[in-house]
Amino acid sequence: MIPGRYGRVEWFDGHELAAYSDRPKVFAKVWAIPSVQRHQTGDQEMRAVFPVEALEQVAGVIRAKRRRSLSSEAARALGARTAYRATCRPQDRSKGHRQGVWSAASWERP
Repeated sequence: MIPGRYGRVEWFDGHELAAYSDRPKVFAKVWAIPSVQRHQTGDQEMRAVFPVEALEQVAGVIRAKRRRSLSSEAARALGARTAYRATCRPQDRSKGHRQGVWSAASWERP
């Protein structure tokens, strides 16, 4: 499935794709593309079938974009870098209360 702003593109069968939309103003624009056939039409939704060659035109009408995904190797490398890293750096306790670290010595009066 390729999600879009005004609908989505889905597999229909092994040879064709389908476009689904629940935006009535988009229906006529999708049907105006050559080789697009109406498959199911309702009051507020429609499904059209089209060959793979028309994918670019249909995706442009419903504003579908393929999301970038990571390969398994890239995901493993990214996870290995972040798995055991500290979320914050350790505090320098030698500066006392100036950085928000209180010690018994900072409570004593001079």
